[in-house]
Amino acid sequence: MNMKKIYMTGTVIMITLFVHVQIHAQPKSFGGTYSFNGISAVYEHWNGNDSFIEFKIKADFAEIFLNRDALPGGLASATWNVAFWESRSRNDNIIRAYAGPGIIMGWGSEYNDRSGIVFGFKGNVGLECAFTRGMSISICICPTVGAHLRIMDEYLKMNYYKAGLIYSLLPEIGIKYYF
Repeated sequence: MNMKKIYMTGTVIMITLFVHVQIHAQPKSFGGTYSFNGISAVYEHWNGNDSFIEFKIKADFAEIFLNRDALPGGLASATWNVAFWESRSRNDNIIRAYAGPGIIMGWGSEYNDRSGIVFGFKGNVGLECAFTRGMSISICICPTVGAHLRIMDEYLKMNYYKAGLIYSLLPEIGIKYYF
């Protein structure tokens, strides 16, 4: 092997080990949320003391509850959140408020309309109580501004995603386990 390949291999191994240690040194959590418009599986990865990335996979069934659609939608989103206020109790439980922007995409039900492809921007504003036992509960509001695509009479029809704004007024209640 020539020296260039050995150097590149060593560099890649060092970067991989560094990233691996950095990722595993950060707190992570996994849990779920529930609201009128669906249930979600949630994964959070903290980047430091005051910011985290949240990945969410959601089964969207608000239109099923209202008897307007037969099948649930599936949405995936990612948000980058910043904790802008934090308070500790005497027994080290943490209460924090957070907010952040993100993106959303998937197959979703539209308000009073058929299902179709959804994509757009998502916000996340919430309040969380993290307990010392490795568990947290949260409440958040997640408005979505986006587009809804569907096929209608052999044509592709695009509207704004009304359900993302209307149903975002209903809060999501979550529970997560930190590891």
